Amino acid sequence: MNFEKNRLSIEFTTRDILTWTGGNKIQGSENTTFNATSIDTRSLREGALFVAIRGNKYDAHNFLSEAMDKKAAGLLISQRGKLPESSRKCSIIAVRDTTKALGDIAKGHRQSFSGTLVAITGSNGKTTTKEMCASILGVDSPCLKTSGNLNNQFGVPLTLLSRRSDHEYAVIEIGMNHRGEIAPLAKIAKPNIGIITNIGTAHIEHLGSQEEISKEKGDLVANLGPDSTAVLNADDPFVMSQSERCLGRTITFGHENAAEVMARDVESLGGYGFSYNLVTDRGSQNVKIKGLGESTVINSLAASAGAIAAGVTLEQIQEGFHRYEPPRGRMEKILLDNNICLIHDAYNANPQSVRNALTSLTRLKTSNRGIAVLGDMGELGSASPEAHRKSGELAAELGMSLLFLIGDWAEKVRAGALANGMSSQQIMISKDLKKLGESIREALRENDWVLIKGSRSMQMERLVEYLVRSS
Repeated sequence: MNFEKNRLSIEFTTRDILTWTGGNKIQGSENTTFNATSIDTRSLREGALFVAIRGNKYDAHNFLSEAMDKKAAGLLISQRGKLPESSRKCSIIAVRDTTKALGDIAKGHRQSFSGTLVAITGSNGKTTTKEMCASILGVDSPCLKTSGNLNNQFGVPLTLLSRRSDHEYAVIEIGMNHRGEIAPLAKIAKPNIGIITNIGTAHIEHLGSQEEISKEKGDLVANLGPDSTAVLNADDPFVMSQSERCLGRTITFGHENAAEVMARDVESLGGYGFSYNLVTDRGSQNVKIKGLGESTVINSLAASAGAIAAGVTLEQIQEGFHRYEPPRGRMEKILLDNNICLIHDAYNANPQSVRNALTSLTRLKTSNRGIAVLGDMGELGSASPEAHRKSGELAAELGMSLLFLIGDWAEKVRAGALANGMSSQQIMISKDLKKLGESIREALRENDWVLIKGSRSMQMERLVEYLVRSS
């Protein structure tokens, strides 16, 4: 058993919930304590508060009896919610909106945290930067971090509410799909340090332009207090356009434009990662960082700048990078039989991350064959046709040996590749993941490098699983 993983979070009481949410106590004592918070009965543990979220397609009020049977210490329900049918007694609090109340509880709970909280947003690299920064801050002191990519209106509060008494740092990832989502989460988390990794075209379907995306991402630093620090990408003009919204200090990072945290003498270490001299106003330090993607260095600079803002030493950054392990599904290297290298980058996709993945594959494969397996990029709206065509053009330009495609926009990718010199014999389109996997498997040769990339909706990880199973 991993003792650290199973330690209980800081307790709060029914009285705290009533204060933070303005809710009504239906039954139970105001002194009832809760050692965890859950919105899913499958992961509910004894002594926790169960928050019954009501969504468009589901209603957790249907599981209140199950939550009580699992010995939840309390239930947070909607004022319109039906009380559970159970002989077991526990605290029940009713609120107008359980989703908002979850955030209110997290906001109230966060007030007792005197440590440093780092919040990270951006179009690409949020999770990687979060893992790197948490690894650095966790060298000397326990650090709370977002689990996976739980970065939305549910994930951020649940992360904050999982804080233990020994946590001295917290690194929180904040994501969005639509305008107006980041500011409320920033108000809940109240970060001391806010990092914007970059501004791309992810979710442009909902926001319309990179300018609007930058405003949404910039809401993070706009909600920092005067004693806080904004960490900004000096290589990204859309990020830097948000600097005027910062009330406190700013620290910049980059390796193309002048910045306060920079990388010099960058060297690729092949399948391991990169080494470089980390140059700051505190001096320089040679560091090595694991990661296959071309964005590894800039993400590590973002993490370093955030950690420096938190007061760590350069030696601690070096050690944190030594301990860091890249997250799964993000330029993850998997070795198959016949020395075939599979790059699992199927977590998500947008034009910038596809370019990064294809460019990285070209560098890594050296003289071996490079095979790109691409699914649709989602949430691009009217930009979809041109974005997919450009991905095909890039695959051809970089000399991909084979191109396997699936999705509604596969023909656009194919057209781009053909226009840039690939032959039709090098390109295969399939409408079925299983058949596509079989075709890829038949085409593989010794020492091939294979990239699997696509948006979450494409479920490209199923291809990875198939290729690993059949290896």
